[in-house]
Amino acid sequence: HRLTIWGIGFSPDARQVATSSFDTDVRIWDAASGACLAILRGHAREVSTLCWADDGRLITGSRDGTVRVWDAATHSSRVIVPHAA
Repeated sequence: HRLTIWGIGFSPDARQVATSSFDTDVRIWDAASGACLAILRGHAREVSTLCWADDGRLITGSRDGTVRVWDAATHSSRVIVPHAA
């Protein structure tokens, strides 16, 4: 990340770690090696929160007023709820 990390969470199987940041990116890391596996882009402002769902999807919330649900395998996302920033 280029800026402050705001959120961190382990995947349900503990093999991956996701981080969210003021740089608007979400990154997925290999928990064992520390290698960056993916950079998820789609939020327009700081990503202030994240959590993993039991099925392996990643949910992120941003100060851009959106919540996104990410498919951790394909790195695609969809906006599910615009929220008050």
